[in-house]
Amino acid sequence: MQKSAESRRSRITEVSNELEFCIAPRDGKGSAAAVINSDRSGRVTPEVNPLHVVELNISRKSGIRELNAHLPGLVGSLIRTADECGCMIYSGSSVLSDISAVEPRKYRTTMLSKSLGRGLLSITSQQIVIGVNDSSLGFRLYNTFRLVNPVLLALSASSPYSYGREGGLESSGYQSRRMPQYERMCSFLPEAMYRDEPHISGMREYSARLGMISDEVNVRLSSGRLDTDSEAIAMESGKGLFPFDRLQPHQLYNPTRIRPDHDNRGMGGESVMSIELRVCDIPTTTLRMQTINAFVLGLAHYVELSDGSLGIPAELDGSFRNLMAAARGGARAAVDGENIGAVTQRLGRKAGEGLRMAGCLEEAEELRERLDYIASVGNDAMAMGRSRFDSPDHLRAHLAERLRKGE
Repeated sequence: MQKSAESRRSRITEVSNELEFCIAPRDGKGSAAAVINSDRSGRVTPEVNPLHVVELNISRKSGIRELNAHLPGLVGSLIRTADECGCMIYSGSSVLSDISAVEPRKYRTTMLSKSLGRGLLSITSQQIVIGVNDSSLGFRLYNTFRLVNPVLLALSASSPYSYGREGGLESSGYQSRRMPQYERMCSFLPEAMYRDEPHISGMREYSARLGMISDEVNVRLSSGRLDTDSEAIAMESGKGLFPFDRLQPHQLYNPTRIRPDHDNRGMGGESVMSIELRVCDIPTTTLRMQTINAFVLGLAHYVELSDGSLGIPAELDGSFRNLMAAARGGARAAVDGENIGAVTQRLGRKAGEGLRMAGCLEEAEELRERLDYIASVGNDAMAMGRSRFDSPDHLRAHLAERLRKGE
């Protein structure tokens, strides 16, 4: 049953991608900085790892059709720019290079915790940002996706390997190594800053939670319980980052970020806030990135336009243990008896309904076909596991070619 025209005034206003790609020099030449400096679009920006990672921003598109239409061309342009700079660009959520001598970029959070800064050097992601014109819809989306996140992680998992200490290729034991990495690198920070995601009913409750987390970080900082970069903090003191009373929304590392700072009405936009989905590994092809976008936006439109239930099983409760199970087992993971692959198929049908409600009939059919294909051949991590890679160089070359050519 669809909602009345009156209630449809709450709507999704815009969608964006933040796609983090890995860069490797060829013949010792080139770097992420060179790629950023050569980019003419203004869409490519630096990340915490200034040598091996760049972020491609596909911002403020009207919906899934426009977002996915722009994605392949912009990724292709980034590949050509990297070629011109003597670099190899590849996808998948592991930086397969030696990061031991790399210094993280200086942000408030990377200075608050050196473990966090170093941990962020070697992982990447695909982020999807959904703007809304009404905060009640924004919190309905938050409370939906905090439960759906294990499915998104299992569908996108692409980081079963890491760069080993001796320069070899190491199996992480997970299909996505990002969740165990977050657990390690955030160990000095309050768990509420990255871990379980509770139900949040509205902006007042969110603001109180952000204030509580900020206070706890400051208590840990003042009592010496954080692994701070004290020298860097001393140099930054008084310049706007330190001291601080309150963290900014983007300085929390939960898989589902609430972004009231994305209110763009003062700049002629319609969004009062956005929900930023950060749980996904970045897939190894643009087709799979588009599939993740369509799956997410289909579910978002279902929440926006239907009174019906998504049928998310109660076992998916927003807990970090659910994410760890999905990170390890992917679609084969079971959460208290619920198989993630089966849940993915059920939610895929709901996502198709949501796309059709939004008038995206072709996208709904394409999503069905792509989810069936991934169910038959597996996610990126499973595909890597079926091949034999003898070194980081070997896997990097494979991933670069896969990004260039596709499935």
